[in-house]
Amino acid sequence: MPDLEELKENRFYKMKPQWKGRCSCGGLLWLNMKAGSVNEKCKHVDCMKEFDVSRICDTCNNTYEFDDALCTECEPIVIELTQCKNNMINADKVLKKANRAFKAGDISETEWKKVTKDLKDESLRCELKVEEILGRYTN
Repeated sequence: MPDLEELKENRFYKMKPQWKGRCSCGGLLWLNMKAGSVNEKCKHVDCMKEFDVSRICDTCNNTYEFDDALCTECEPIVIELTQCKNNMINADKVLKKANRAFKAGDISETEWKKVTKDLKDESLRCELKVEEILGRYTN
């Protein structure tokens, strides 16, 4: 599982709150805390109605409660994207280590060629997957 900081960097969606703004009676709605969550309450003397605030994911347009900070449909895609980016970084590091080991004579040329080919294939596969995910969800 990737770190939270890495997930935050790759999160391409936003959970935007949907404010009602005005009550059906015409009164203004003010923010109100109720049971540890946020809702809107009409400040008109005769009305005093309360309205729940929801959040909408700007990518898939699913509606969630105000307390939900993550989209259940988009977050698995963000995790997959982050893992692919981490795999690319790790493959590059291992490739550099293999090159140093080959230059120092610690591994044979056939082993070095095999490791280099496998790591480049893995990096290319992950790069294509990242481009596909970003192309699908960021446009």
